[in-house]
Amino acid sequence: CHRSLRQLWGNLLNIQNYVGGVAHTWSLGVEEHAYLLLVLCLVIAARRATRMSNLFFFFASVTACVIVLRMILAVNGVDIYGPTHTRIDGILEGVLLAMLYHYAPETFRRLQDRRWLWLAILALVLVFFRLKISTPWAASLSIDCANAMGVALLMLLYRHREGGHRRSSVYRLVAWLGLYSYGIYLWHVSVIAPLTRVTPHLPHWLGLVWLAIAPTLLGALLGIFFTKLVEFPALKLRDRLFPRRVDSAVGIPAEIEEKALSNHSV
Repeated sequence: CHRSLRQLWGNLLNIQNYVGGVAHTWSLGVEEHAYLLLVLCLVIAARRATRMSNLFFFFASVTACVIVLRMILAVNGVDIYGPTHTRIDGILEGVLLAMLYHYAPETFRRLQDRRWLWLAILALVLVFFRLKISTPWAASLSIDCANAMGVALLMLLYRHREGGHRRSSVYRLVAWLGLYSYGIYLWHVSVIAPLTRVTPHLPHWLGLVWLAIAPTLLGALLGIFFTKLVEFPALKLRDRLFPRRVDSAVGIPAEIEEKALSNHSV
């Protein structure tokens, strides 16, 4: 639907998670705030020659504070769904994992080898969501569980590739979808309304299947289409105008990696 500039000013300033805007883009505000705060923290840490271990514990402490704050606010009836100060912990948990991976790889691998722990976390999270607890504290805990599920799945699926061996099919599927995740995130809601209008014209059983599968499938396809149409050309133009001085620390994209692996196999 059409939105006025007055409705979109929060999105233009990346504060939509506080003042409103396109509803499902609240997490973009959280991400932008997190990136700016992380850069600020890293600049300060670099100037003070802070040890990486101290920086790790600082981010871990901030993460714990956010989790506690979110629970307190939820119990007192304060909105916790979108604000940065109640949702930045998920990004910080990813930062902590990256720090372990790059600066304490043996610790990362030892944690990863404890598959029983990550499987247990997944089981507990699924049980929690199955119980459908509807209390204020449960709303906060559901966010913790979602974050824990993401961490557990990453630790179970990701494996450092050595010797040119192919990664697992599940890993490659997730990595491939990751290439288009931003586009899927932006566009997936666009298919819900038109698909819902089709449902009454279908048999009851087919309508249930339609609503269960079609939004996810068509939302992903639409996101992939616009990623290739808009995002990839824009990234190529950016790299041409502003070449990167160093390669990405997280490695080459999955699509390029797959091509390189295929050439290596040949």
